[in-house]
Amino acid sequence: MSIHVKLSNVGLTFPRQIWQTGSLKESAINWALRRRQRKETTVTALRGINLEIKEGERLGIVGHNGAGKSTLARVIAGIYTPTEGTVEVSGKIVPLFQIGVGFNPELTGMENVQVAGTILGFTIAEIRAKAPGIFRFAELEEFAHLPIKYYSRGMGVRLAFTTATEADADILVLDEVFGGGDITFKHRAIERMNNLLDRTKIVVQVSHDTELVQKVCNRMIWLRKGEIVMDGAPEQVVQAYKQDAAKAVGPEALA
Repeated sequence: MSIHVKLSNVGLTFPRQIWQTGSLKESAINWALRRRQRKETTVTALRGINLEIKEGERLGIVGHNGAGKSTLARVIAGIYTPTEGTVEVSGKIVPLFQIGVGFNPELTGMENVQVAGTILGFTIAEIRAKAPGIFRFAELEEFAHLPIKYYSRGMGVRLAFTTATEADADILVLDEVFGGGDITFKHRAIERMNNLLDRTKIVVQVSHDTELVQKVCNRMIWLRKGEIVMDGAPEQVVQAYKQDAAKAVGPEALA
């Protein structure tokens, strides 16, 4: 079976409620009477997305805040259903968003790893067998039985990332999973991601860190206002993306 992702003319809109009260006088009256006139509108998050991802590709998604990066990742992962177009996914897909968000601060690192592992689809026996390697990579072996409420943010990120990237999947979708880690760990995490590709056919990576995406990915798309404006080699896309940003805010803001 060929592992792939294909989006055809995908669009996504969200409902938005705008509360209108008119003039200042009307506002005062409506406030007093607790009345408001509601108008339903929609916000377009994605439009006209045509994208095919094939086996062996590590796709990076870049763009400014509000460009639709995380939304597109969630459409690919099946979390959001598009309002237009179709999404075809062949293979087991695992999304890793907001890594560590489910960690319980009252539980030990080991207990959290076991809970996270079962969520990822491992049996208790499987995740217990993997736990020593997880703590060793995260450099937290001596803290395995300490409640994570005593961990620093960096320690928590290392443990969460290492646990999450034990996932067995054909397609892995990640959204800012490296955030909060120190520089040394980030370099090791990149190596881990490269090794992860050996058992993962497709990786989709969302990040504001263009340097990181260039190291992890072999293809990149640039989103702007919910549309793909460029698709190609990471170095070329990043260069064009930075040049466009420099025009808007000045080159000193990108230093």
